[in-house]
Amino acid sequence: MAGASAPVQASSSAPPSGLGRYVKLEKLGEGNYGCVYKARDIVTGQLVALKKIKLDEEDDGVPSTALREVALLLDCQHKHIAKLEQVIMERGQIYLVFEYMDLDLRRYLDNIHAANPAAAAAAAAAASASIAIVPSHAPLPPFVPGLPMPLVKSYVYQILLGVEHMHSRRHLHRDLKPQNLLIDRRGRMQIADLGLARAIAMPMPPVTHEVATLWYRPPEILLGSKPYSSPVDIWAIGTIMAEMISLTPSFPGDSEIDTLFRIFRARGTPVPDDSCWPGVDALPDWHATFPKWSRPSTEGRLRALHIRPEHGLDADGIDLLDQMLELNPARRISARRALQHAWFTKDNMHNLSLASDSDLKSQAEKVAIHATLQAKKKRAEKLKKTQEAKRLAKQQQQQKQHANGMDDGEEEEEELDEVEGEDEDEGFHPGGDIRMQDDDEELMQAAADNDLLSQ
Repeated sequence: MAGASAPVQASSSAPPSGLGRYVKLEKLGEGNYGCVYKARDIVTGQLVALKKIKLDEEDDGVPSTALREVALLLDCQHKHIAKLEQVIMERGQIYLVFEYMDLDLRRYLDNIHAANPAAAAAAAAAASASIAIVPSHAPLPPFVPGLPMPLVKSYVYQILLGVEHMHSRRHLHRDLKPQNLLIDRRGRMQIADLGLARAIAMPMPPVTHEVATLWYRPPEILLGSKPYSSPVDIWAIGTIMAEMISLTPSFPGDSEIDTLFRIFRARGTPVPDDSCWPGVDALPDWHATFPKWSRPSTEGRLRALHIRPEHGLDADGIDLLDQMLELNPARRISARRALQHAWFTKDNMHNLSLASDSDLKSQAEKVAIHATLQAKKKRAEKLKKTQEAKRLAKQQQQQKQHANGMDDGEEEEEELDEVEGEDEDEGFHPGGDIRMQDDDEELMQAAADNDLLSQ
């Protein structure tokens, strides 16, 4: 009897498997594909993301998009592509178990909008702006700080690493957008949702142009090109990069033609007989009656993307952005060449791809601290200058009163207000402005941050 009871004892103590291993904590999102839940693995205690695939009751079998996503995830395993931990088929449902990431880039940008009404207002104004207004003729909107430039650079680099890996395995993502980019508190980013991805075949067969969310869709697809390839993903990365810098979508059209005209207005309408894009007039949806916008200057192209000099994008960054948003897909930069661009190499960004998780966390923290530290140092310097200006103005006021025996206080107060106003206009607040009350507190905080950065 004792020998017979031993297997029962081992079976009862075995860890749970399948869906019973996970406890759902909350629903993270829902769409055409199904639902995504935040869950906990009761064996390891780790958080995971459970993606429940919605099955079509009218069709038999597993949806083709789910099969394609699973196949591509298994073939494209990379630290900057969502990590598929397990596939569970249970109770007539399919669940994909992924490594948990804190939130997607869209929610992160929306959180910044919620904390910064000016950013939300700028995005709404951009979406409602008429395409008839040339950006260089439009009134300059209030400056809205975007993500810190070191963080933008890190995110763009990580996206390119994941996309370059996909392209090297001959796969297109075809739906890159902020909603499909996952981030965590350590500064990592992963590409997710490969449901629209597909393999690149040679020769490339005709493929659907109903891919990529409208705002991030490249001009060749908007013009009806059926054979397309890896440049479609690069265009999307360029629009995402610009949006992270300005917190405003680049081409928020409400239809395909509206999006296309926004692109032409910002980048210039291609000329069929020009070297800019030979053969564009042969595309199905090209019309000779399209408005003829000339290619703007560098400043005009940036302004059309809502990017201002205050955002801090240097010449190398502008060059990379221009090459990713090249109208002609044949001339658009590849992911591999983009990773070798001077915007990344001058900061030795290749070390990021070789770093361990602990190193990556340290780098991400230092990036954020460095950006904050630099901003605080600038504010401390401005506060010193403001205090000195106040002191000098007060001296002049006293001297004038002593010499003239008159009270010119109101005029001097106006001058002081102007000095203070200049300081407030250039405040920096990547996630909410933190203002110091006096010079001593500002300098003490900057010194503390400097010590942390040097660790």
